[in-house]
Amino acid sequence: MKYNFIFQLSNGIYGFTPWGKIYLDRLKSLISESMLNIGIVEMCLPSLSNIDIWKYRTNHEKFISNQYCFPPTSEEIVCKLLDENKIQNDIFFQFSKNFRDEVRPQFGLCRTKEFIMKDGYGYFDNIEESKKWLDKVNKSYIEFFNSINIQIEGLSVY
Repeated sequence: MKYNFIFQLSNGIYGFTPWGKIYLDRLKSLISESMLNIGIVEMCLPSLSNIDIWKYRTNHEKFISNQYCFPPTSEEIVCKLLDENKIQNDIFFQFSKNFRDEVRPQFGLCRTKEFIMKDGYGYFDNIEESKKWLDKVNKSYIEFFNSINIQIEGLSVY
């Protein structure tokens, strides 16, 4: 907000100014390029879903109204596509708008009601294969952040 790249519409609701949108698109492009360099392809999943694949969740009432919902995640949609053999890639990602209505952020995260998130999805035959890909992704992110002069500290996920 200091440089007028984003603006606040109301509590937890922000938008991008034209310059902010330019920087956002460039950042997404750089991230996409780094993922493509290691063989991970991008896809675009819908923001809206029918409720049938969500009814089994215990907290589904939070985000379902009528017959459609704004899903909090796309895992169920991806599983449905895989079950129907509509996608063949083992690993892919997407940028998507996500919606939450939390009273307080959890786990120290600053969370808005609407935000853009990069999700990655991988399906592997064994844990060794998944660790191999996770290491590739981690290395790619370290190289990416180094290329834009942002220092990061890695965390072990296993």
